[in-house]
Amino acid sequence: MQVSNTDTASQGRLLRLAEEPYLSIEGEGIHIGKPMTFIRLAECNLRCKWCDTKFSWSKGVEWSHKAILDRVKKLSCVNVSITGGEPLLQAAELQILLDQLVSRITYLNTSGTVWSAPVFDKVDWINCDLKMPSSQMKSDLTVAHRLAETYPEKLQFKIVVSPEDLPHLLKTVKEIPLSIPITIQPEYNSYGAEGAVDLSEWVKTHLQNHINIRVLPQLHRLIWPSRDRGV
Repeated sequence: MQVSNTDTASQGRLLRLAEEPYLSIEGEGIHIGKPMTFIRLAECNLRCKWCDTKFSWSKGVEWSHKAILDRVKKLSCVNVSITGGEPLLQAAELQILLDQLVSRITYLNTSGTVWSAPVFDKVDWINCDLKMPSSQMKSDLTVAHRLAETYPEKLQFKIVVSPEDLPHLLKTVKEIPLSIPITIQPEYNSYGAEGAVDLSEWVKTHLQNHINIRVLPQLHRLIWPSRDRGV
């Protein structure tokens, strides 16, 4: 499949990226394991304690839309993940890029702290990463509820948890409609490699009747435990 032609105006537009777009596999959520081209935008409005991509908090490097599209075309993967940082901090430029990615399946990763209907409208999947207390940050459930009401057919919630988050997790899950997929993943540093086992036992006890709950490890942390980028 080919990326659609860019017009003259869009070729000169710039996005700030934390790293060069790269090909890997999805490590989180219901699309775990899929081959994916990652476009990691720079800057974030959060400072999660256990963030595994802290390098993305910087201002990053400016890339033209044409350079990004050329790189996506070269990597030749149908799935494209727009991630960060927080991509919606560059929503205006991101909308223009998405218009040129119409031949790709696009996945937006966002923290649920920024609302941008024009971006949400253009992507194929919205992966909303709700923050638990152990992150020392807070997602805005107002945004989460609005996403569930407006985009239920292309929305999933991902929740990374440490053991101390479980009471808050239970409360949060009860506020999410049963039809929306939720993936709960153990925070790698606090749970360790066997964390999914312990978390699975807890979910079996407390959320056994939730039809769209999944417990999955952070796959990229298991495969590449010592790397913080390009995975």
